[in-house]
Amino acid sequence: MNLAMVAPHERWVKDLWTDENRRWNKDRGFRQDCPRCGAQKETLIHTLKDCPTARTILSIGGLDNKLLVKEYDCCIDWLEDVMHVLNKKATADFIIVLWNSWNNRNNFIFRGKEDNAQFVWERAKTLSHDFCIYNLMNDPIIPATPICKIWEKPPR
Repeated sequence: MNLAMVAPHERWVKDLWTDENRRWNKDRGFRQDCPRCGAQKETLIHTLKDCPTARTILSIGGLDNKLLVKEYDCCIDWLEDVMHVLNKKATADFIIVLWNSWNNRNNFIFRGKEDNAQFVWERAKTLSHDFCIYNLMNDPIIPATPICKIWEKPPR
């Protein structure tokens, strides 16, 4: 595939998993297998959707099963399908769940500690609830531009 023809956001995602960016293992060189489940090749779509831990987190969250079992070659295709199904608020919550799932994966790889799926889901739900006032999908509590109001004498 010619990278010049790929959209910039897709190019960034593809660049994440090129040979130069794979994790380095002292004994075996570049690692390509999934450290959590042992799958032969760890790709972005595998990490966020197909890995059993990620799939459990998404299932607890109630994501439609047809979005979990359908096969995708590229992660951006899966994300587009999810965004077509979910409304804006649910999509924002979905991204928070993906973020927490990714952090759980990184904690396993770099610290050797992985939380269970229910705990990751609860953390994402709490984060979404705690920061809902900053959600760009809702009207802000404090207006962005202050409105100058002055006192006017009431009419008789």
